[in-house]
Amino acid sequence: MRRVSGLFLCLILGQVAVAQRQSNWVHSDFATGQIEAYRKHFDVPGLSIAVAIKGEVVFAKGFGFADVERNVPVRPTDYFRLASVSKPITATLIFELVEQGKLDIDAQVRQFLPQLPGHHVYRIRDLLSHQSGVRHYAKEPALKNYPNSMAALDRFVKDPLLFAPGEKFSYSTHAFTVLGAVIEKVTKTPYRTYSLDRLRAWGITGVQCETGANSNRTRIYDQVQNKNRVANRDDLSWKFPGGGFESTAIGLCRLGLAIRGAKILKKDTLSTMWTVQKPRTGDSTMALGWTISNAGGHRAAVHGGSQLGSNSNWRVQIDEDTVIVVLSNRDGHRPGDLATYLGRLSYLGPNDKLPPIELKTSP
Repeated sequence: MRRVSGLFLCLILGQVAVAQRQSNWVHSDFATGQIEAYRKHFDVPGLSIAVAIKGEVVFAKGFGFADVERNVPVRPTDYFRLASVSKPITATLIFELVEQGKLDIDAQVRQFLPQLPGHHVYRIRDLLSHQSGVRHYAKEPALKNYPNSMAALDRFVKDPLLFAPGEKFSYSTHAFTVLGAVIEKVTKTPYRTYSLDRLRAWGITGVQCETGANSNRTRIYDQVQNKNRVANRDDLSWKFPGGGFESTAIGLCRLGLAIRGAKILKKDTLSTMWTVQKPRTGDSTMALGWTISNAGGHRAAVHGGSQLGSNSNWRVQIDEDTVIVVLSNRDGHRPGDLATYLGRLSYLGPNDKLPPIELKTSP
């Protein structure tokens, strides 16, 4: 049995209370069956799901196993890797600094980081929308622990840009490391510390950079020859701003509610953050730190993430007070499909029904 430290006791009591209220959702039983069908179809070791409707977490439940080998089931208080779902958290931190008058999204990044090589001529807006030309990670130097995002810039800043900033869309986690370094320069605080301080100031627990010990983390898995295998947890300090957070489903759901409810950022700021940024060539559905979906006429700010031991999706409905969180402890499946399905289910009245979820092949 896993031991619970005193540090997490208040969080656990609060989140268990939320989980006990999951029957508030009229579609709870149906959703449970569809989620379990999804988990078994993709052979996902563990899932944690949270749904909030009209400002309240109405469904919070674990599925499968946090630790398959020890037969430990997923609890609502378990932490999962967020992977690239970390990026909208960084975007929120950036826009809070914008509201405070400390940043301008159209400012040149070299204004804050003059030590960058001269070819880094992009704006904060370009980084947030993946139009900076900073490359994504590929073949990288060996991982090590970095004390801050500023130090992690060494992994890529000497490489040329892929294109002129604003020319086109090209997804980049390293671009968010640059944003982390900007935050560090402006706040004079390491990103991992500053992000936790702000989350706590916003009243959010259960969301943090993956650092130090945490007895409530699930084990992480990969899949080899169609079988789940325990994976060794790698150091994420090189990409905290773009792929290094961990969270409980309830914690991330509550953060989504606070963002959408304009409790962290103003409504005008949200409108800016959720406006799609069109590059000069090609197309994109990327806004500033979020992808914008319009499935079935329901606008949503969405982000997915996939990395070793994680496949996740965060869906914040722009026009309805609804947030969907899907977290898992193995990659190689389709959490966005499940989040979209649960979003559709959240719009329905008590007597309305959906057909069973369509279970597509793995990505």
